[in-house]
Parts: sequence; structure tokens; C-alpha cells
Amino acid sequence: MSLGEMLGGFSEDSVVQLGLYAGQLALNWAWTPIFFRAHKIGWGLVNLLLTSGAATATPVTWYHVNKKAAYLMFPYLAWLTLASVLNYRIWKQQQKRSGGRKLGSSTI
Repeated sequence: MSLGEMLGGFSEDSVVQLGLYAGQLALNWAWTPIFFRAHKIGWGLVNLLLTSGAATATPVTWYHVNKKAAYLMFPYLAWLTLASVLNYRIWKQQQKRSGGRKLGSSTI
């Protein structure tokens, strides 16, 4: 039995659920290069907030399809909350050091 069969199959009815999941996954993957490689701390925070929004909407749309799958997103949402707070604190610290630069700027 495939994963698709276990989750009830992939049909036109699941486009929104799968789209939200794929969107938050792509945003999650984009955070690392934004934050660490490009050193854009502010844009990393924006990315995390968008990821959190998509990741919050994902279990909401999954709940009526598969409650277990929706509940399994809660630890991820907790992690995104922690990561967002840490990213925000680092961004604020950088702003104090640089005298209040713009959103995407960094001195690292």
C-alpha cells in the first residue's frame, strides 16, 4: 500500500491540502540559504512567518481528511514558533548593532 492510498488517495479534492504542504515545505527549504548563506536576517524572519502561516493552514485543511496527519503537524508548528522567536531576537540584536538598518540587511 502506498502513502497516497493510506492517506485516502490523491484526487482533485486534495489539491489545496497538497498545495499548502508543498508551499510550506518549499518555504522551509528556502529559509536556510536566506538566513545563513545570504545573511538576510530580516528576510529570514519574513520567510519563517510565511512558513508558519502555511504550516498552520495545512493541518486545518487536513483535519477533515485525516486527523492523525493534522495532529502530527503540531510539533512542527511548535518548532516554527521557537525558530521565529530566535530569528526575531537575532534580527533585533543586529538592528541595535547596526543602528536600525533595513529589513534584509546584516552585518554578519
